[in-house]
Amino acid sequence: MSKTRIILCVAVTVFVATIAVAVVFILMPRKPRTLIVPDKYKTIKKAIAKARSGDTVLVKAGEYFETIYFKDGIKLIGEGCDKTTIQYPASQGRVLRIEDCNSGLIANLTFDHNRQDGDPNRSAVRLKRSNVEFVGCKVINSARTGLAVEDASKALILYL
Repeated sequence: MSKTRIILCVAVTVFVATIAVAVVFILMPRKPRTLIVPDKYKTIKKAIAKARSGDTVLVKAGEYFETIYFKDGIKLIGEGCDKTTIQYPASQGRVLRIEDCNSGLIANLTFDHNRQDGDPNRSAVRLKRSNVEFVGCKVINSARTGLAVEDASKALILYL
């Protein structure tokens, strides 16, 4: 065999192997992960930023002071609505925003708007163009409505 033929054979073999590996990784289903706050991630916001569709963000019992932007296809689950509270002042914004999410689950959390001198026109939780399930959650101290469902959104709300 000539050098050119050997180089061509090696190049074709490497190319085919690369394509095969890429196809396997693309077609192989990814296992959902559980991202734990505050063990692995200090804030819920950081855990959600790292989450991909199908993942669960598990929030351990405690009080968290932050505003949350929900991500499509994830599960945001607390250790119990009487044990896990997310607070954010009404004067600074909403506790939870959900926009353009086709699916998702939010469970076992309390959202506290911590109303002191907040905007009376701002709800604690806003669901906009989204379809999300709420199970075992509470919204307290909201400056306006607890949960605003807007722009063709659908919310399944269960309190067990």
